[in-house]
Amino acid sequence: MTQPLLVVRELRAFYGSIQALHGLDFTIPEGGVTTLLGANGAGKTTTLRALCGMVRTRGEIVLGDRSIAGLATEDIARLGVAHVPEGRGTFSRMTTEENLQLGAVSRRDRPGIAADIERVFAYFPRLKERRGQQAGTLSGGEQQMLAIGRALMLRPRLMLLDEPSFGLAPLIVEELFGILGRLNRERSKLPAWRGLLANRASE
Repeated sequence: MTQPLLVVRELRAFYGSIQALHGLDFTIPEGGVTTLLGANGAGKTTTLRALCGMVRTRGEIVLGDRSIAGLATEDIARLGVAHVPEGRGTFSRMTTEENLQLGAVSRRDRPGIAADIERVFAYFPRLKERRGQQAGTLSGGEQQMLAIGRALMLRPRLMLLDEPSFGLAPLIVEELFGILGRLNRERSKLPAWRGLLANRASE
């Protein structure tokens, strides 16, 4: 059997003295797309933050064959976990292309970075049309595409998407998830890509 990409057991998360997660268990299969569903306040965002080391945790988090529980956020990112936060987090005064370059700030392989920018543009043609445009002037859907593209520049093994459809029109949501499905189907073309975890609010 293929080893799971991510294994989470008895995950607990804390904001100060307040416990927000109470023993969560799940796995993400190699090459899988996994969705967390729940009402607002159910702990979906906290789960993603816990996986990224952004909140204090207890429990087991294993990426591939390595425990990442207790590691610093930047070390988890270096191991290939990319986090696209709710609200997109693009740098509004920087151009689309500058935002993508920022996603590769920890890399030194210039030819690879240039190739990955073109790969992102192939998946998101709208971004190529707006490569010199300030990110703050993009539409909400375009900013979400840019946030995902910037995360791809990390060459992640696992991508975490926090409410990727929030505030977007249904047609844009359909387009966005279609692209994400294509990314996962074509993961052999993407260096290191192994899986995707997203959360979505449910009624």
